[in-house]
Amino acid sequence: MLGTQENIMKIFYHLLLISLVAVGLSCKNNEVLTPTLNDDQILQLVYSSYKYPQGFYQEDVTNCSIYYENTISIMPLRQRGTKWYELCTEDHNQARAWSDSSNANGSTWRVVVSERETEKYFEFKRSDSSAWSLLSRVHKCSYLDRSMFDRLNPGSILGVFQKRPILASDVKILIEYLWFVDNYEIGGSKVLTSIVQDMESVYQILITETRVSYGDFGLHDNITVYESIYSVSKFDGTITLSKKVQRSIQGHMN
Repeated sequence: MLGTQENIMKIFYHLLLISLVAVGLSCKNNEVLTPTLNDDQILQLVYSSYKYPQGFYQEDVTNCSIYYENTISIMPLRQRGTKWYELCTEDHNQARAWSDSSNANGSTWRVVVSERETEKYFEFKRSDSSAWSLLSRVHKCSYLDRSMFDRLNPGSILGVFQKRPILASDVKILIEYLWFVDNYEIGGSKVLTSIVQDMESVYQILITETRVSYGDFGLHDNITVYESIYSVSKFDGTITLSKKVQRSIQGHMN
């Protein structure tokens, strides 16, 4: 472990201060606020139990994996196409039918042990005889439409935010939710900052995050820090993403 728990807490409060200073800022002319930490601070966070800033969207997925039903999962193997679009509906029965179809066409049979719905999705918790469960989900069209985002051939548009009115606080939750479901199982994937910025025609969420390429024996880990800028149109809710490498840091020797 690099550093003590006291050092980790100092960095944590530094991140919190960055976020608080950024709240309410109105950025014009495409000015982007970019928070920074030094390499030693990032190393301490990466090799600690730290995962997200305070208040960042997260779920308890102990012994579970999240899966969003899609145009491939619901089809028999021989009928599957080359487009992977996540599905959405407002109909509970339709969502359940897609979950059942995905289960029937999957490699493992799992029974529904519980179900729930939120403003974001319908969820069917499926389990086999093991302690692990699959959270089979279907987006609610009234919250998020991803019918234009092909996971096998992704473009710059991630989806369309459908909740109205489009508020900065709701956009921040949306983007953090999308980040979480895509990254919660990736080791070394941590969020350093998540800041909402009010631009002229979009809300931007700047997420500064880490990825770790773990080295083999006798080699160093490599830590990459990314700046991910998610933009959500104030007019129609279109979600886009631009991502760039901020820097690379040499990590622990293995």
